[in-house]
Amino acid sequence: MSGMTSLSSNYTTTAEFAKEFDGAVLVLKRRYLAQQSLWPSAAGEEAQARNHLAEYVQAIVAQFAPDAAEAAGAPAERIPEAVIDRLAEKNQSNLAWLVRDLRDARRTLESGESLSDDDFAALDEVSDAADATASASFRRLYGR
Repeated sequence: MSGMTSLSSNYTTTAEFAKEFDGAVLVLKRRYLAQQSLWPSAAGEEAQARNHLAEYVQAIVAQFAPDAAEAAGAPAERIPEAVIDRLAEKNQSNLAWLVRDLRDARRTLESGESLSDDDFAALDEVSDAADATASASFRRLYGR
């Protein structure tokens, strides 16, 4: 694969991940901020967002703690390696805390309970890493 093709592929993969992850987080933030009951279509959208995020978070935790129970069946290939690298680099001194916070967020997502500010902070860490990685790939791809 040529350098340009590789950059393009990396950008596409990372941008798609960021879009999916960010979109699911936004669905839950709208629900969190609205603090009102949902109509059936919105409830289905929230359940889908929770499921997607729980899968993503499980795969991310499995990357950082491969010996843990989360590694079983985790779809790690759905998480761009550059996003994992950026999370590790940014959180190198407190990676254990990030993993703990992500585990807590996953449990909350799976239980259907209301997400806390700490849960959203952990999800935002992933969103920030995905967005920054996609932006950096775009800049490299287009020479900016």
